[in-house]
Amino acid sequence: MLAKLDIQNFAIIKDLKVDFTTGFTALIGETGAGKSILIDALAILLGSRASTDFIRTGSKSSTVTGQFEVGETTLPLIKQDLANYGLPELDDQTLLVQREITTKGRNTVRVNGQLTTINVLASLGQKLVDIHGQSDQQILMDETAHVTLLDRFGDTAIRQLLADYQTHYRSFNEAKKHLNQVTKNVQEIAQKKDILTFQLNEIAEVKIEDATEDERIDDELTRLDNYQKILETANSIQAILESEDQNVVDPVGVAMNDAVSLANLSHEYQGLADSLNDAYYALDDARARVQDLLDTLDFDEEHYQFLLERSSQLNILKKKYGPTLADVLSFYDRNAQELAGFNDSDYDVQQLDKLIKQEEKYLNEIGTKLHSARVKVAQQLEQEIKHQLRDLYMEKADFAVSIVQTDNFLTNGLDEIKFLISPNPGEELKPLVKIASGGEQSRIMLALKVIFGQLSAVQTMMFDEIDTGVSGRVAAAIGQKMLELSKTKQVLTITHAPQVAAIADQRFLIAKTIANNQTYTELDLLDDSSSVQAIAKMIAGNKVTESALKNAADLLAQKKLNNYQTEKVHNY
Repeated sequence: MLAKLDIQNFAIIKDLKVDFTTGFTALIGETGAGKSILIDALAILLGSRASTDFIRTGSKSSTVTGQFEVGETTLPLIKQDLANYGLPELDDQTLLVQREITTKGRNTVRVNGQLTTINVLASLGQKLVDIHGQSDQQILMDETAHVTLLDRFGDTAIRQLLADYQTHYRSFNEAKKHLNQVTKNVQEIAQKKDILTFQLNEIAEVKIEDATEDERIDDELTRLDNYQKILETANSIQAILESEDQNVVDPVGVAMNDAVSLANLSHEYQGLADSLNDAYYALDDARARVQDLLDTLDFDEEHYQFLLERSSQLNILKKKYGPTLADVLSFYDRNAQELAGFNDSDYDVQQLDKLIKQEEKYLNEIGTKLHSARVKVAQQLEQEIKHQLRDLYMEKADFAVSIVQTDNFLTNGLDEIKFLISPNPGEELKPLVKIASGGEQSRIMLALKVIFGQLSAVQTMMFDEIDTGVSGRVAAAIGQKMLELSKTKQVLTITHAPQVAAIADQRFLIAKTIANNQTYTELDLLDDSSSVQAIAKMIAGNKVTESALKNAADLLAQKKLNNYQTEKVHNY
């Protein structure tokens, strides 16, 4: 249950601290006093989307802190979340949650003092408090949401069937989408395959040796193009090294021998001997090399033409798929994989057709089982809602769940589900969304909340003006229903109905004051005397009459007379 709530600089709330108890608490006050702001603050604390607009004018940040006393029904779920997210354990079953928003749009979330994320906060929040607001009423008036409400009432078997169905539903849709895409682009795919096949064949026919083949061919062509010049230069070098007139090797050999003789006379000349020795052998090696060059130098016209053609082939490929041979080879590998992909099962229409038919079979089988399970659950839900409506002065109303099994595969099964109602005897059952008045919607929504609340581990239920559109005995019945719910849940409600305020275990008055040109929201716990004044004001408006005071006192006395204040055993 929500034990403490601390709100700082939130909208028109400057500083508000409130302690809540078990049972049924009513929050009353004039329109615009800040009652809905209290719900907004609580929603923010539970992980709802925050906006900098919530920050009080002139403040840099807003902080909402809540202390929850975790009861036995919720305790295992909360402990599991804390363990899963690495958060501190509960201290004597107390959970402390804080959220701060700043003008810069920054959100800070702490659980038991440790920083965490908004997603973690939302996960915890949905297990702590169920807030009824306008969105819940909208869900009731949205026929597409009726299937979800029915399934929530169902057992784990329905939820498992639905999960299985939706798994196959996703597979079915993905296969259909894939097949449609393949069919739609079959011509484009064929054209792409033709282009890739041509390109790959063009590259394959050339049979590239490796990524540097073109460099080797260019080197060889350069040598052959300069054959005559190389031959002349080599002969010239040979003449210098070996001819009788210009031979430089033999004289260097003589000089080397002389230097060796000098070195034998003195070590001082050893360096000269070594230098001439190196020179002689270097020239002798050069002479051998130039001779090898002349012996192997040859010009093969046929080979030369082959190299020219080969170079041309490689240059064409580089121009198309390059600019380098490495790029050409990479292009080939990449597009060979893409071409192979066109032949994979992804593009096999027959396999996709087979998969779709298989999924259709599963969907029909599971959908039919889901339909049968829903029919049974719907009968139970109808009886539960009619029982609740009898307590809310709709005892003559008839309620039914229409379940029509279709041939279509829908997100939640094969069923189209609508809630039907006949508010008065003799009237035909018609869709709830078309004929239910605001007051009837409120009572049906409360009936669902009571039913689902009994199935939920959530400890605290917050109602935002669920009594809108009703008055008198109906409002009293709504209050009585929330009082009954408060025997197992902590119930907080914002109300404009004096009957609801009077039947609550405790009442808080939310008021708006203005001081120093600033607006403040204050919250005060009412005692018996101030409760009479506040409820009388709800009855008569700003001008409280003796009659209104007496009426308010009677309402509070009636609560005691009917033993509404009987000690309750709360099992939160």
